Amino acid sequence: MRERYPSKKPAVIALTGYGSANDYQRALSAGFDHHVVKPADPEALLQLIDSAMRRTSPTTSGRSAASGPAA
Repeated sequence: MRERYPSKKPAVIALTGYGSANDYQRALSAGFDHHVVKPADPEALLQLIDSAMRRTSPTTSGRSAASGPAA
């Protein structure tokens, strides 16, 4: 996706059932911008998607409010 749209810098969100600190690091290492653990809070996930769609430049990767606590 990033190769196809290099000028748009698309955000990539991992939505997964795996929530350990190691899983989080693996997702970021694989190129995801955010790591969200299921079940995600729908409102927080929508806010994350909205934020990702509005961004104009890359931001620091990290756990979002929709992610929940690390295991």
